Amino acid sequence: MATFRDDRVTDTVVIDFSDPLAPIPWASFADGVAQGNGVVDELSGIAELALNKTLIVWVSGEKVNLSSVTVPSGQQRHLRQILPSLLEDNLASDIDDLHFAIGSISSEGQVNLAVLDRSVLEHDLELLNDAGLKPQTLLPDSLAVPLVNGAWSLQVEGEISYLRTAAQMSYVIDTQNLPVLLPMFKQADSQPLSLYIADNQRDSVSVDYDTEWRGQPVDILSSLPEKSVLAMNLLQGEFKPQSNMKKQWLQWRNVAFLAAAALFIQLTNVGLETWQLNQQAMEYKSEVKAVFKSTFPDEKRLVNPKAQMTQRLAKLQSQQDSTGFLMLLQQMAPALKQSTLVSMTRINFERRLGELRVDIKAQDYAQLEALKNAITKLDLKVELGSVSGSQGAYTARLMIRSQQ
Repeated sequence: MATFRDDRVTDTVVIDFSDPLAPIPWASFADGVAQGNGVVDELSGIAELALNKTLIVWVSGEKVNLSSVTVPSGQQRHLRQILPSLLEDNLASDIDDLHFAIGSISSEGQVNLAVLDRSVLEHDLELLNDAGLKPQTLLPDSLAVPLVNGAWSLQVEGEISYLRTAAQMSYVIDTQNLPVLLPMFKQADSQPLSLYIADNQRDSVSVDYDTEWRGQPVDILSSLPEKSVLAMNLLQGEFKPQSNMKKQWLQWRNVAFLAAAALFIQLTNVGLETWQLNQQAMEYKSEVKAVFKSTFPDEKRLVNPKAQMTQRLAKLQSQQDSTGFLMLLQQMAPALKQSTLVSMTRINFERRLGELRVDIKAQDYAQLEALKNAITKLDLKVELGSVSGSQGAYTARLMIRSQQ
C-alpha cells in the first residue's frame, strides 16, 4: 500500500512533467501556501530550486491505467504479489514489463491501483535523475481535475479530456470521441457533471449529459495535490525513494530482528511448497511456448504466449474489423440509456478478442437480465458473467461482441 507524509507542512516544489519535450512549468509552496512559479526550458533549471525540498512531479495520465480490483481481506497481506496474476487476463502487455502502484483499500476489499509500463517510469526517472532531481512523489495528471461536492468532473484541454469519477479514479479520453464515450459512464446520483473548458471550445464540444460549467481548465500547479491523490504515488516497490535509514535502524533493530526470525520460520514452513509450485510454473510456461511455436511457426517474437495465441485465434475467427470499440459502444448505447436503474462502473475493450467488457451494478438481478436482453435485441452477442450480491446491490460483468 502507498505511504506518504503530509507535504502541506513543509517546503515543496511541484513540476508538470506530463510532456518531457515541452518547457517545464513549476510552482513552489511553503506550509501549503504558494510562493512562486515559473517555466524552465530544461529540468536542470529546477535542480537548485528543489534542493532540500519535497519534490512532487505530475506525469502524463495517458500512460497510466487507473482501475480497481476486489481482493478478499485474507489475501491483502500478499497484495503486491497476487495483483499481477489477478489482472493478467485484462492486460495486453507482459506483466513482467508492467509496474503496479497501490492506492487506497476500502472496507469491502476494493483496491485502487495504477498500472503503467515499467520502461515509461524508468525513462521519466532517468531524465529527472540526470537533471539532479530526486522526486518523492510521481502522480498521473488525470487526477489533478478537481471533484466538486463528490460529483464527477470533466476537464477539456484541446484534443484531450479528463473525466475524474472518484478520488483515485479518472479516465483520459479523446475530445472528439466525447459524444460517444461520455454517455457510457453513469454516476450513482443525479448531480450534474462539473465541466472545466476554455471559452473557445465551449461551442465545439457537445455532450449528452447534464453539465454545470465551472470555468476555465484548472491549472495543475495552482495548489498542492490532495492527500487521496498523494496516496496514488507511482513510486512504490523497487521505485520507492531511498532515504537515510541509519537512525531508524538503531531505533527499530530489535523489532527487525524479531520480524526476521518470524519470517525465517514462515519461509521454512512454506519454502518446499513454493519451490514445487515454481517448478510446475516453469514446466507450464515451457509447454505453452512449445505449443505456440508448433501452432504458429511464423511468429518470430515470443513475449506473452497466452495473449499472442488469443490474438491469433481471434484474427482467424474474424476477417473483418467489425467489432471495433466505438462501433460496439454505439450499438449498445440505446439499451444503456433505457436501463436507467442499471449503472456502469467500469468499461474495458479487449481488442484482440473484439470484446467489450462492461461492469454493471443494479438493485436486483432482474434489472441485470433486462439489460442483457435489451442488448441482445440490438443484434449483439451478450454473456452475463458471474453475479455477486452485497448490501442490497448486484454487480456483474457483461461480455459483448458483434454477431459477425
